[in-house]
Amino acid sequence: MPTWIIDPAGAGDYTSIQAAIDAIPPTLTESYTLRLRSTTEFVVSSNVNIAQRTMNGNWIVIEPHPGFGFADHPNAATNALRYNPSNGIAIRNTNEYQSAIFIDTDNVELRGIQLNNNVGHPVVNHLQRAGLRNLRVINCILENSSTANNARPLATSHAIVENTVLVHRSNSTGVVGHLTGPSSTFSNCVIVNTAGTTQAAFERGFGSNQYTLRNCAIFGYGSIAPGGIATGSHNATNLASVGFGTNNLTNLNAADQFENVNFNSQDWRTRSGAALLGAGSALGTTTDIIGRTRPAPPAIGVWDFPAGESGGTPRVIGCIIVS
Repeated sequence: MPTWIIDPAGAGDYTSIQAAIDAIPPTLTESYTLRLRSTTEFVVSSNVNIAQRTMNGNWIVIEPHPGFGFADHPNAATNALRYNPSNGIAIRNTNEYQSAIFIDTDNVELRGIQLNNNVGHPVVNHLQRAGLRNLRVINCILENSSTANNARPLATSHAIVENTVLVHRSNSTGVVGHLTGPSSTFSNCVIVNTAGTTQAAFERGFGSNQYTLRNCAIFGYGSIAPGGIATGSHNATNLASVGFGTNNLTNLNAADQFENVNFNSQDWRTRSGAALLGAGSALGTTTDIIGRTRPAPPAIGVWDFPAGESGGTPRVIGCIIVS
């Protein structure tokens, strides 16, 4: 399986992400991993475009080179959890009509990277047409800082999203556009509109698509999803009702759950004393967004330990010691 290093300084196999993608053949006989190595932000004025290919069950994976992701930062446990290129690999688009990454093929995985659009277009656009499958977004931060219409973090035909922060501030759109394809799954995610909107977080498409939402913290929307298109359990929201599932937390104040909910100084680490801690259900995601082993039961959201705790440190709580 080829593993290529993308380093703008010239110390890798390619100096741009697009050049590496373009070198992947139209018909894959093996998977390709692209590892990004840079101490500065990847700024693109056109989509990183992953064009249609015959995948034959293989994958294209984009991830940081070891030591270069925000989870690898020596201060990962104490850094504010938000889009910040100083903390690790980050890709930002500046073109009004483009996404940071545009995907027109099956079997693409984005892992451990930060992505940003500051324009009115999805941060990650997985082309919405019948037949596209298998976008995986794992341990990522997706931020759209525009207030324009359609300024959302994600548009997809079929996605599995785990341990990912999706944040935006357009008051005219939900977090995800899902126009066709099968059900998408979101597990242990933080999903926030900091401006507040009457829109549903998850929007209805044209097909029979549904969403499965588990252990997700969802704040700032008029509803979670239109009736009948979402299932799941152990979700948390500021709303009076999630609208589906069991073991949900409702009527929460986001400021009581996260370190900072202001868009300009946001920090989506879980606060000490938050209701999210220990309120989730055990899933296949056994580590949190920066790789710490989840306790049992896990938290709802991406962050399993109160901000400032490194995780994995034994704590003595409520004990009586008699000698």
